[in-house]
Amino acid sequence: MFHYKPTFFLLFICFASCQQRPSKVARPVIQGFWEKQGDGQVLDISQSAIKFYDVTQKSCLPVKTIDLKNLAELGEVIKLTADSLVLKSGINRYQFTRLKALPNLCSLKKDTIDKDPVANFEVFWHTFNENYAFFEKRNIHWDVVYKTYRPKINHQTTDKELYKLFNEIIAKFNDGHITLDVPEALSSEGKTVNELDAAPKNRLPQTPEVSAFELRNALLKRYVKQPTSWGRDLYGNGLMNWGITKENVGYIQVNWMLFYRNYQIADSVKGDDYISQYFQKAGGNPLHMRQEVEQVRKIMDNSVTDLKDVDGIILDIRLNGGGYDGVALEILQHFINKKTIAFSKRTWLGKSFSDPTPIEMNPSGKRFLGPVILLTSHSTASAAEIAAMAAMGLKNFTRIGSSTEGIFSDRLEKKLPNGWSFSLSNQVYLNSANENFENIGIPPTLKVSYPREANEFRYSILRNLNKGDAAIDSAISLITKTRK
Repeated sequence: MFHYKPTFFLLFICFASCQQRPSKVARPVIQGFWEKQGDGQVLDISQSAIKFYDVTQKSCLPVKTIDLKNLAELGEVIKLTADSLVLKSGINRYQFTRLKALPNLCSLKKDTIDKDPVANFEVFWHTFNENYAFFEKRNIHWDVVYKTYRPKINHQTTDKELYKLFNEIIAKFNDGHITLDVPEALSSEGKTVNELDAAPKNRLPQTPEVSAFELRNALLKRYVKQPTSWGRDLYGNGLMNWGITKENVGYIQVNWMLFYRNYQIADSVKGDDYISQYFQKAGGNPLHMRQEVEQVRKIMDNSVTDLKDVDGIILDIRLNGGGYDGVALEILQHFINKKTIAFSKRTWLGKSFSDPTPIEMNPSGKRFLGPVILLTSHSTASAAEIAAMAAMGLKNFTRIGSSTEGIFSDRLEKKLPNGWSFSLSNQVYLNSANENFENIGIPPTLKVSYPREANEFRYSILRNLNKGDAAIDSAISLITKTRK
């Protein structure tokens, strides 16, 4: 993904006679002030460093500084002119426009607003107001939210009270890409308060806990004769698993669209600690995204080679919570035979959307072109459901299961003056027919009625697995009928 290019280049103009020596014009330089299209971000690039600012019409907050030599962390410079800069990161292109100076708000002293609850609420509200793409799609009346919650906050509001109010607001969206990160002591305390408020008075017995790790292993044991497992995630081994059923049907279980880069994290590290260490190491590796895609390409090459003689393949992403779009598309490129539009993206610019940017898939060198059954559930989220969206335009694919979660945008990361971090959705993904499935999810071709709650869903499959899995059994039946 990240190829560092020189930040200076020469422009030559050939006038009437190309026999003349070309004239040099001023070389565009990357140093200066740049406004990122659609993200509410401004960069101040000097001879040695890049300073990042989050900006709204009401605020300008410095959020981080990196060395200029680490520009590759932002992406590959693919265009630099006097007035514009374009960076490429993974499948994304980020466009910047040069500014003459930082916005005036950036020069104001902010010491007095750092801890002020009112100022933090204003930054939070205006950031969403200018960047969030789905108020209408998710039936959110943002002006009403302001009128309801602003009077509840004053200069004496405690962090705990502010955290609780922010959580109430976020809950209205039902958008898994909206997050709020606060100090651990506060989040633990706030979680206890929220759980007490939300607890039903007559709680029914809880469904037995079934982990994704337990279910994916049980499915392999039930259907695959000699499974091959590769990689590890926060649960342990088996990031991707594959094998052949007794009916000569291939089965590939893709459990995440990330974690493919091996950072030699100790086997004893699990769960959130694994995620934390993984992204810490990834953040220091400017080639991380490219290496993720390269590794998943190798794994898929191996899997489709092992399954080259099967009658069809089941691609199971029901337990896949997402990751990187580039990884998802690399997987699908092993099932196509020509260049194909996967989807298009557009970004909310505050008052309108950017023009859609089409994202293409190109056939892999090693591929399977027979029938593919894609299994989905409500737990299929983010980059995993982007794979489901891209598959909608592929004739050899059939989708079985339930609709996906319905969260497609990359997470736009932001900060508040008090140091809290949050994220929101500012991009719209459209399938090859220009349809938007935000908050709806990608529908299946053949529906299986799964519970929406994640653990209920996993338990519903595991408790009946001795009799079989409805989705896998239907997929095997479809493929064997095609064979006949």
